[in-house]
Amino acid sequence: MMKKKIGGKKNKVGKRAVFLIVMGGVFFLAAANLTALKVFFLILGVVVAVALADLWKTKKIRVVIKGPESGEKNQPLAIQINIMNEGFLPLEGLIATIRTENKITKEVNRQQWNLFLGGKAEKENTFYLEEKHCGCLIVAVETIKITGFLGWGTKEVTARGMENPWTISIGPQILEIPMEQNQWSTYDPESQRYSEIKPGDDPSEPFGIREYGPGDSVKQIHWKLLAKTGTAMIRQPGFPIEEDILLLGDKSLPPGAPFVGEKKAEETELFLSLSHSLIQKGIIHHMGWYDYERHQLKLEKISSEEALWKVAHWILAAPYQEDNYSTVYHLLESLEGKTFAQYIYVSREKRDLERLKPYGQVHTYNPKDVL
Repeated sequence: MMKKKIGGKKNKVGKRAVFLIVMGGVFFLAAANLTALKVFFLILGVVVAVALADLWKTKKIRVVIKGPESGEKNQPLAIQINIMNEGFLPLEGLIATIRTENKITKEVNRQQWNLFLGGKAEKENTFYLEEKHCGCLIVAVETIKITGFLGWGTKEVTARGMENPWTISIGPQILEIPMEQNQWSTYDPESQRYSEIKPGDDPSEPFGIREYGPGDSVKQIHWKLLAKTGTAMIRQPGFPIEEDILLLGDKSLPPGAPFVGEKKAEETELFLSLSHSLIQKGIIHHMGWYDYERHQLKLEKISSEEALWKVAHWILAAPYQEDNYSTVYHLLESLEGKTFAQYIYVSREKRDLERLKPYGQVHTYNPKDVL
């Protein structure tokens, strides 16, 4: 996107209005008669009437923004901006500034639209944007300026609809992260869940059935299957597990740390890619992050790809923020007794990481080591 600065030129036409009033006053004082008085008050009346009309017409502007709800990196996005003049008086010299901001990278760009709107008229323009990082793109009409009475400068006005920006989720590039499935299965004899990928030694819940082989116990033979098929088969005992995993994304910035938007986009992509890799292996888990706009820790269960993409929209819209307290601190303050068997921490920092280790196994993923 092109970044443009808005610079208003001082309109000389406005000086003519002052000149007319001053000259009218001079003419009145010089002539000192009824005709001069009429001319003076006529000029003054015109000035006042048009000034009041200026004030009235600024309250009759409405803005509507439309566009896609999602997009991909480095792909053009078409945004339609519609500006309506609901009043009868024309709007000359209207200047609209279109502002876009990526909530992850904090990158801001602006474009300018100059137009003339007649009474009871509207105009629509399509702006093409292209975002190179994942995140949530906020598109808004930041300012509207119109030319004043008799071209006397410009003034900024507020239009209805300016308070309703358009948001676009820019999807991440999903990376293939090597993850051993057995790595995320923790033995728990009290668990009611059993592994689907490896047997154990709990006979109350069979893992599966296989053919009898050397070293197998005779007690494991499935006698009914033997009678039915003539082949000795055994029951494999189950492996009770707790796949209670929290994938924790760090949205905090240490005080004074430099903010590099590109690196935060990389962290976000790694966070979402890890969740995708877990789901691909059939591992249900939770995703957690601190939401600085709502001032609360968010914990969301991810049981499918559909659930992941629903949560991804919220993660892409959650900004990073400087904080004296770490994400681990916010997590421990918010859990209220609930803990997880394993924690996967996505961050370039290790603030308070030692405090998390007593609560379960901790695995760290640093984008600079993975990407």
